[in-house]
Amino acid sequence: MAEMKQVLLITDGCSNVGEDPVDVARELARENITVNVIGIIDHGMIGQKGIAEVQSIAAAGNGICEIVKSQDLSYTVQAVTQQAVELTIEHVINRQLTQIIGDNRGIQALEPDKRSEVVEYMEDLSEQTPLKIVLLIDVSASMKQKMKDVEEAIYNLSLSLQARSGSSEIAVLAFPGSIQEHTKTLSEFTKEPGLMLELCSTLQARGATPTGPALMEAHSVLSSAKDYVV
Repeated sequence: MAEMKQVLLITDGCSNVGEDPVDVARELARENITVNVIGIIDHGMIGQKGIAEVQSIAAAGNGICEIVKSQDLSYTVQAVTQQAVELTIEHVINRQLTQIIGDNRGIQALEPDKRSEVVEYMEDLSEQTPLKIVLLIDVSASMKQKMKDVEEAIYNLSLSLQARSGSSEIAVLAFPGSIQEHTKTLSEFTKEPGLMLELCSTLQARGATPTGPALMEAHSVLSSAKDYVV
């Protein structure tokens, strides 16, 4: 199976600069890049407008959306990443089965013993298929108090991916970047564990939230990355 590519967007608010992030997510999905979104609640709520936006981004990007409290972020990042891998594989297998057996129910159309074999095969694929993830971190002003939770989530995700038998690489981008740039690269693609990033000390929180342009940059990073060869 070809290398899987994901964007995992972590944010707590509405975009207010640049392109519509829903349109950008839809374009990524057309190129088989899944866009997953985690909306962070803190001191109340993300707001109905923010919830609607993150859900729309994930839907357009064929991804998963979760709304969580910042202290639950670490577990959620790992869970969403794994769920997205499993869903991607399931969609591919179902599409292949539909073409082979002519039944759009996919796996559900198989006899129980054959279905069990396919499910086991899918589980193996979820562990073995090469994976590239761009973590796209909102560091706008309202995220300042959540950076320690974000750091922990990145660190634990990088460790958990080391347990996969397939190649796993993570790049980390933050947005907004400098005044001149919408994003800042915190880490190029790496297979090494322990991406302990001191975000609070290296980034200056700003009010703007250029989610659309940041997704475009994540797209560029994934598109230009060299594919993993088994």
